[in-house]
Amino acid sequence: MIKDKTGGRLDQIKAFAKENNLLENFNKTFSRLEQYSEEGCSVTLFSDFAPLSMEFSVIRGDKLILYGGFIFHSPHDGFGSGSAPA
Repeated sequence: MIKDKTGGRLDQIKAFAKENNLLENFNKTFSRLEQYSEEGCSVTLFSDFAPLSMEFSVIRGDKLILYGGFIFHSPHDGFGSGSAPA
């Protein structure tokens, strides 16, 4: 089971992905987290500081095995170009 602690951000991200023809890409990436969950890992989603982004953790037993994030680039970060204010 995936624990959603994003306070609704996951739904916003899915809606954004759908509106911008990115749902297939989102689902492909999200399915990796679902696979970890099906394998018995604890998967938790968290809100991130960036708009339309979230962090996740994957824990097997008592060991953190993966920590990462979903990031949609936009004008707030130069569309991922590395320019200010990123």
